[in-house]
Amino acid sequence: MTTPSDRDPAYEPPPTADPAPYEPPATAEPAPYEAPADAVSSVPEADSPVPPPGWTAPDPGPVAVLPGDQPAAAAQPPATPYPVAPQPGPFAPPPGYQSFPAPPPYGAAYQPYPNPGDSGLAIGALVCSLIGLVTCVLAIPGIAMGHVALAKANRNEAGGRTMALSAVVLGYVTVALWGSFFVTLMVLGFNGYLDR
Repeated sequence: MTTPSDRDPAYEPPPTADPAPYEPPATAEPAPYEAPADAVSSVPEADSPVPPPGWTAPDPGPVAVLPGDQPAAAAQPPATPYPVAPQPGPFAPPPGYQSFPAPPPYGAAYQPYPNPGDSGLAIGALVCSLIGLVTCVLAIPGIAMGHVALAKANRNEAGGRTMALSAVVLGYVTVALWGSFFVTLMVLGFNGYLDR
């Protein structure tokens, strides 16, 4: 810690000075507006662009036609230097593409898409899965035919998707039931419950 005797005797703190009072800047009166000598054009004529040689100003045509005067004939448009090919209509298909047939008129009879009908394979799969409930043997062909019929129905090659799905589900349930029945018989047989 420093004491007053340890301080440097040559150091004196700076005196505090009061800030100068605020004085707003002096404003000058704006110069009065003087209109240019030529009120129509403020740009001197010497600075205006010079048109190239051979250039003529286009005819603006009549500004107004007084009653009883004949209007001047309109100027013909300039001829195109190159022949122009006829343009197709705005809704015509591009060349080389086939257009779609027009839709039937409003109020015409509705013609639905042709129904492929139920697939014979889906019907056979469902029958095999149902008979497999009793015999257990036909459940496996019912599953196989059901998967093939379901794949055809998903590709829109044949109908009967619901029957094919039912045949597959019923075939798996039948195989699970018969499998659990045989496993239960084997467990009971190994434990001696069927030896009586």
